Amino acid sequence: MMPFRLSTVGLALVGLFALPSPAQPPTERREPIPTLRAVGTEAFRGLLHYHKVEPVRPGEIAEPDYSDLIVVVFGNPRVSSRNRVDPNPYTQRALRNGGAVLIAVDSQLTLTDFFPDQPDARITGDAVTCPDGIGAYDGFADCPLAVPRRPGEIVAATSDSEWGLFLGITQLAMNKPSTLVMGSKSRFLRSELAGFPPKAHVRTALGQWSNPANRLFAAAGSGRRGESPFQCLVLSDPSVFSNQMMAPPEGKPPNHNVVFADRVVQWLRGPNGRSKCLFIENGILQSNFDVVRYESLQGMPPIPIPPLPDPLDPELQRKVTDTINRGIARWQDDDRPNEIVAGTDNRFGRVVRFLSAFAALMLLALLVRRVWKGRHEPDVPPIPADTGRVAGTAPPGSLARRREEILQTGDYGGVLREYLQQLFASRGLPEATVQPHKLPEVRVQGRGNTTLREDLRILWDVAFGPRPRPVSYTRWKELEPMIDAVRRAAAEGRWRFADTGDAA
Repeated sequence: MMPFRLSTVGLALVGLFALPSPAQPPTERREPIPTLRAVGTEAFRGLLHYHKVEPVRPGEIAEPDYSDLIVVVFGNPRVSSRNRVDPNPYTQRALRNGGAVLIAVDSQLTLTDFFPDQPDARITGDAVTCPDGIGAYDGFADCPLAVPRRPGEIVAATSDSEWGLFLGITQLAMNKPSTLVMGSKSRFLRSELAGFPPKAHVRTALGQWSNPANRLFAAAGSGRRGESPFQCLVLSDPSVFSNQMMAPPEGKPPNHNVVFADRVVQWLRGPNGRSKCLFIENGILQSNFDVVRYESLQGMPPIPIPPLPDPLDPELQRKVTDTINRGIARWQDDDRPNEIVAGTDNRFGRVVRFLSAFAALMLLALLVRRVWKGRHEPDVPPIPADTGRVAGTAPPGSLARRREEILQTGDYGGVLREYLQQLFASRGLPEATVQPHKLPEVRVQGRGNTTLREDLRILWDVAFGPRPRPVSYTRWKELEPMIDAVRRAAAEGRWRFADTGDAA
């Protein structure tokens, strides 16, 4: 075995990847780091806790919850113990219902019963070594490095594919690993991810050495279209996740074990973020994930920042909705709406009254603004308040001069009388017989004789009345329809003055 020793001081010095920021007080105390066994999994469980994966017990798992479950099997699950937990039923249910499974075993073990389709897969228990140290971590023969089987597929892999687990991984160190052999393919182990260095050897039960070209270190599978969204990874060595390999002592070369472990955890969580974990180590249930806080260990390689949650993710929307519903339910259980409405809570009552008054003022301001903008604007310039005559700028007798006089005095009578007298003269008015107080005889034809005669009588009074009166703008607008009707009737030849006769 690799000659490593992990003590409290050793792991504390190689731990923390984030030193305190300048904003933190220099006297800040950290939780004491416990003594960790080299072969223990406290660092890996701390990584699960860092990614918000919670431990569960077998009795806490219901059938619908298996899609949110990660089953981890480390070491030899067949160890005889009174508290031993058989992982087979849980791995089968998790894979069948879209959950995730991680199996890392280096002792002889048949894996058939771990999977729903029962493939011919087994861990041989044979040890792999690199006799000359080539392809091994730090030259230790018992610590070969994992070698990807199909580098081309790994380079082209996406982040959610099992091939992406080994992308860029070249220094994944093991400690006396065994080998994985598959006699028949399984959809849960369809991808042969990694093996061993070319010059590595396997020592069989007969004491012979052979080239492990047909032996695997890692195989995996994930649900394709039309299948349940399961994820499964099998490794022939659990020591890649041990405290010893994830935090090598000072002076040892760096490795990729922490990066690989973090990538495995995120892949097992899946796109929906599985958050429950049944962790079985050597047949014993492990339910404590925060013995070591990963963020408090210095020297650990920095963990990649998790991606931002997708707001369109149905699972995330469900969790947000449940949180909001629980908050509203607590608010109602505390009778807060009734306290606000009834005024028993003075603080909330004052806030509600202030908001109500503010809203009323805003509505009043909007109403006044709407009324002010809706005022009617006259179509003609307003009549000047000062009606006294002033010297005009246009030549006397011109149309512009007449317009200035009308605007200055506000009297349209002169122009109107002049127009009507010309209109009456054009229809045969005998000027020598005009009597200001009497309309001469008018001959009218066609329909509307009575209305036409009444309009003529009113306009005659305006044009030839005994006492000419000022005609304001309002009076002019009242006479305008009459003038238009008389003018059109004259153009049609419907009326004219008679040469002789009594008044109409």
